[in-house]
Amino acid sequence: MLYFSVLSSGSKANGTFVSDGQKSVLVDCGLSLREATKRIEGLGARTEDIAGILITHEHGDHVSGVAKLAKKYEIPVYVNSNTLSVIQDNYSWSNVNAVEVEKGAAFNIADFEIEAFSIDHDAIDPVGYKITLGEQSLVVVTDVGRVSSTLKHYLAAADALVLEFNHDPDMLLECAYPWELKQRIKGNKGHLSNQCAASLVAEIGAEENCRLQIVVAAHISEKSNTPELVVEEFHRAWGEVKAKPNFVVAGVAVATELFSVAELSGRSEIELVSETLYAQVVGQN
Repeated sequence: MLYFSVLSSGSKANGTFVSDGQKSVLVDCGLSLREATKRIEGLGARTEDIAGILITHEHGDHVSGVAKLAKKYEIPVYVNSNTLSVIQDNYSWSNVNAVEVEKGAAFNIADFEIEAFSIDHDAIDPVGYKITLGEQSLVVVTDVGRVSSTLKHYLAAADALVLEFNHDPDMLLECAYPWELKQRIKGNKGHLSNQCAASLVAEIGAEENCRLQIVVAAHISEKSNTPELVVEEFHRAWGEVKAKPNFVVAGVAVATELFSVAELSGRSEIELVSETLYAQVVGQN
């Protein structure tokens, strides 16, 4: 069974926890060692069971906590060569066990099959990740400026999705950001607006073979967005196409609930999992 929780998401720190009930992986870690450990253990999991950390790109809110966590628990870090070269120039990554990955080439960590794919963002070589366990797949894309055919391809087969709903266009224009920053955010290598992300999800949901059961809205701007606007736009775009997936808004202050993706009668179903239940599952494996 595939479990996941967004530990933190926003301009300050990002990280997503994914587990099979025994071993786990992280997608990014912008949290401090102490806070990352606290949030992981708050789910009922153990930090020492992390088998790998996947890096999406080099920005500090995604990688500033990686080195200390990786070195303390001897966790290999999976990253493409271009991103690694930039990180090594800007962060203290000595003695980090970095494993280079290629986009589009599947690799395994424990029982997870993982694939990195190209996205558009203002980083050297940014990627999203598809993480598969058995028949269930989670796709994580938290910083992306435009919707490409590649992005649609990977999202189309997802049971669960962590996707950026960064800003409301009207709030972005009116907020106190410098004009150059506003232009960067709304550009093709910036961040997805609520409308763009919601329309993308609705398009996927309209497909006959859609498997999507849960969407976690991520990387929400504190200056140019609100959770209420995110939820409103999601429901507006989805309309009455079909039964809506579960929709959750992630933030920086606390981790989301822990979710499980289980195959039931030929389709996937998402359930909220309490900390106690997760601990019981870990104990049974």
